[in-house]
Amino acid sequence: MRHGKDRFFSTKGIQIAIQWWEKNGHKVICFLPEYLFNYEEVSKKKKLQTLGIKTSKAAQMPDSVTTLHNLASQGTMVKTPASDYDDSYCIQYARQSNAFIVTNDKYRDYLQKL
Repeated sequence: MRHGKDRFFSTKGIQIAIQWWEKNGHKVICFLPEYLFNYEEVSKKKKLQTLGIKTSKAAQMPDSVTTLHNLASQGTMVKTPASDYDDSYCIQYARQSNAFIVTNDKYRDYLQKL
């Protein structure tokens, strides 16, 4: 969202971050809910937004679902079940792998669930 100036979900921003970390010798794994990989759902939400109809997640829809699929096929992107909480996957992976988490997310809702 930051690369899209908080107006849209820029998949190019994810690519830039991945490339930077990999160039500096790090393995990168990203976690996103699987609904963001659904062409129909993303298209529907974007269409509603262009019509001026507000939806709860319209601004958070990726600008390129194809890019997310490409990252997933490369093993860089992990799809988390839509019904689950994707932050918990990231945190669990970091704990099990002794990895670092790089994010702008402050995990407020995760902390509230604790």
